[in-house]
Formats: sequence, C-alpha cells, structure tokens
Amino acid sequence: MLGPAFLTGVVTNFLIIGLLPTGQAARFGWIGWLVTAAPAAMVLLIGSAITVIALDPTSPSRASRVVRQTQERTLGRLSRHEQVALAALAVFVVGLVLAQFVRVDIGVIGLLALLVAVVGGALDRQTFRNGIDWSTVVLFGVLLGTGAVLRAGGVDRWIASLITPLTHSSGDPLVAIMIVALLGVAVRLVLPMVPTGFLLLVTLVPAAPQLGVSGWVVGFVASLVAFTWVVPRQYEVLRMVREATEGEMFNDRQAVIVGVAMTLVALLAILISVPYWRAIGII
Repeated sequence: MLGPAFLTGVVTNFLIIGLLPTGQAARFGWIGWLVTAAPAAMVLLIGSAITVIALDPTSPSRASRVVRQTQERTLGRLSRHEQVALAALAVFVVGLVLAQFVRVDIGVIGLLALLVAVVGGALDRQTFRNGIDWSTVVLFGVLLGTGAVLRAGGVDRWIASLITPLTHSSGDPLVAIMIVALLGVAVRLVLPMVPTGFLLLVTLVPAAPQLGVSGWVVGFVASLVAFTWVVPRQYEVLRMVREATEGEMFNDRQAVIVGVAMTLVALLAILISVPYWRAIGII
C-alpha cells in the first residue's frame, strides 16, 4: 500500500513520470515525489497498522530470538553477487535522489545501475537473457509512449469530456479527484491490480490537464486505489501470500474486512492530502 508514496516503490510510478509533460516531470524526483505524497503515506501507515491490530489484537508482535537466529544461520553471509546486487540497487536509489539536483535522466541512472550489476557479475549473460521478463519491459516501453499518442489523437480531451460535466457544477478539483478514486475502486471490482493500474494511468493521466488537475495527482490517486481490493481474488499479492502460506495466515472473511478497511483508508488519505496539495501548488 505504501508503494505509490515512493518513486521506487512500484514500477508504475515511473509510468506516471513518463506520461507527464517534461516540465511537470522534472518536479517529481525521488525527494519531490516523497514530499508530495507524505500526508497520504502517513495516513496509509497509521490506517493499515490500526486495521491489522484491530483485526487480531492478540497476535504476537515479535518473533522469538531462537527463530530469528535459526533463520540467519540458514541464510548465511551475503555472497559476492548479492553484495554487487545491493551496490547496483544503491547506485540506482542514490542516483534518483540526486537526479533532482544534477538533472540526470532516469534512464541514464538505470543504465549505470545495470552496468554495476553486469560488470560485478551479479547479472551474467544467461540471466540477462532469461531472468528478465522482456515482454513486460517491451510492454512498459510501449505504454510510456502512449501519453503523447493519446494527446495527439485527442483521446485525452474525449475522456475529460466524459468527466468534466460532473465537475463543472462544483468548480472544485476535489470532485474530479474523488471521481478518479471512485472510478478506480469500481474498476477493481472487475479487474485485477496490474491491468487496473495500467488502464487508469494510461487513460487518465494524459487527460488530467483537461480536468484542471495535475497529472501527478491523477496518477498517484489512480495508482493508490489500484492497490486496494474488495474482492480478494482480484488482488494478485493476496493470492500469492495465501498460496505461499498454504492458506494458514488468513481466511476469506479477514481478507474482505482488511480489503474494505484499506479501501476506506486510501480514500481518506486522498481526502486529507487535497488541502496539502493545494498549499504546495499541485492543484
């Protein structure tokens, strides 16, 4: 749930950057992104903690020392390849933090981190060929170019024309923001997380200027609600965790309760962030 609050939290955040006009994208480096998303992140953190504690207040909060030591011995020391991988990750994150000050393109930073991984031996030729999901990389590259295509074809204006009649009556950007949020929640009832995120971002971020709202705000809101769920089977992460734990961690009733609670927390986080976004000039 906190992934949308950090530029490096989820891959779709980079899609948002790619869909923004050049002038706007420069504002949202790693630090700029975090500062803008901070109020929503705090609400999400506190809300998720309260939800988990309220659901099962008797669960132990700490693993025993014996279990922790056993796991550490099983894992062993970091291998050389793991150390190189950490170094490549550090280059990427530090590069993103500094990019806002030295004006380095994100693609250059990514290539530098990849170079560290390859030269250090953490990513060999075979892994580079077979270990990377190249179909997803190609899809992501195509999606990065859709913003300009949609704007050139007037699709952004068409999408905006469907929403603006609902927002003009109030003249408040909050209405447009909440319509985007509720639209995302509705789409999540029928589509899983990943296609929902891509669909909302590609269609709504280019249309944001027509709605009188920052493209970043629309992208952040759409990305945030894509991580919520009401129907547990529509959330890939939940299914993965359940399969990994053989269904022993939670039941369907708990999954629905947490999903509904986190959906409400996400909507509350958006509402609380609106005055802050006004104050910093985002909307």
